[in-house]
Amino acid sequence: MDESTEPSVTSSLPDQNHTAATAAAQAELNPSQQFQIMATEFEDSEDKSSGFLAPDKTSALPSQTLHAPAHQVVSSRHTKDSFWHRMKRETSAASVASVASAASKLTNDPTFDFKEKRKSVFSANGREIKLPSLVDCKKKLVNKIRDEHLERSSNAGHILQNLVLDILAGFYIYFANTVGVETLVVVVNAVAATVFFCIEHARFAVRLDFAYLSFAVVFPLTFLIQTVFARRDLALSHLADFKAALLGTTMFTMTVDWPTTDGALTGGRMSLPKKFNENVLEDVQALVLQVYEYLAMPNTGHARNIVFRIKQKATRKVHAAQNDIVKRINDSLFDFAMHMEEMKSAGLPAGEASRLHQFHYFLSKQFEQLRVFKYYRTPQATRSFGLTYILALPWMSGPYFAYVYESTNMAMTTSMAAFTFLVMLGLLNTQKCLEDPFYTDRSTWMPSMVDTIKLDFEMAVMLQTAEQYYANAELRRQYADESVENVDDGFTV
Repeated sequence: MDESTEPSVTSSLPDQNHTAATAAAQAELNPSQQFQIMATEFEDSEDKSSGFLAPDKTSALPSQTLHAPAHQVVSSRHTKDSFWHRMKRETSAASVASVASAASKLTNDPTFDFKEKRKSVFSANGREIKLPSLVDCKKKLVNKIRDEHLERSSNAGHILQNLVLDILAGFYIYFANTVGVETLVVVVNAVAATVFFCIEHARFAVRLDFAYLSFAVVFPLTFLIQTVFARRDLALSHLADFKAALLGTTMFTMTVDWPTTDGALTGGRMSLPKKFNENVLEDVQALVLQVYEYLAMPNTGHARNIVFRIKQKATRKVHAAQNDIVKRINDSLFDFAMHMEEMKSAGLPAGEASRLHQFHYFLSKQFEQLRVFKYYRTPQATRSFGLTYILALPWMSGPYFAYVYESTNMAMTTSMAAFTFLVMLGLLNTQKCLEDPFYTDRSTWMPSMVDTIKLDFEMAVMLQTAEQYYANAELRRQYADESVENVDDGFTV
């Protein structure tokens, strides 16, 4: 054989001391290092002949090389008996079939139609666990109501019907949010100013720029609307946190168990009074009703409640009622702490009691955040500026409408003026409806709770969930009581 080829032949021969070196290296690697060698990723490099995915430089190795030194592990990958060569021969046909099957399962969705690199995970003992593809996981996501809605929405008649109804509903919401007691004042004021300047058009008619109108009214109203929507969303977040804290506390208090004095891992809860969960439920219901009563109080943040004494009496009455509600809420929170002390006296471990005390802290914190959202408002001065400008601007912009009157007629001019200031009034009413995110303003005939928080619904859900937790906890306790009775009688369940 030619000398130039001799080194390559020599390099392909197996190491004579490979077995001994492997056995000696087994004691050097701990199970964690062995797992790092086994749990590796695949490269997306296809073998055109078999469709098999070749490994990368850190891929899993055969069992006889798991415990070998690093330089021997790398060199052993290139032998004919390597793990990947054997797996390639054994799974070639299966790989081709799986690739063909995957191609037939395309979803025409670019989010899912791609080849996944990692198809399996190796556990510490070398067992291969196959991972389901995203397409397989997507098939488990079923929503029949959504599918029916999508099927109906693709119908041309249904699309036309929705378009017509949306237009009509938009007009209804506009007029409902605009037409009210203030509408009459704004329209009469705008028409009176316009008629006056139209009669004296020879002296006052001038073409004005409406930029000052956007600066004086539209900008502050837009700022207020953005602010109240941000407050509404933040209030929703705090209400959701309060709900999670209360229901988490309820579930923990009604279901947590602990070891008994005789060494059993569970059963310590059986030493509590039989009406313990019922008392917890009553306190939870009382707290929900008290918080609802506080948040549903009338809005006393109007300018009239601050300036005029005739309204200050009603303001003081609301504040006194809210203060009384806060005291009752504090009593309910104290009762929650007493339930925890009762559980501690029955054997609840200190760690579990500390976690329950943390739940109580979260509950108090979230209520305080809801309270300040109810009590404080957006800047009152900005709201007063908006209303003042809506009433004053018809007299400032009257010369422009007199200029329009010279080219049109009285009916056209007055209609234009009334419509302009009605739009501004609608923006102001939108802000007023969300000023208190928990209270529905009835000053307009807007359908209740269009944009405000659906407080009645959220509180009803909390009450229903608490009842559900109580029912499940009582079923569990009943099952535990029956198990104890059967054991005492010599039977096991």
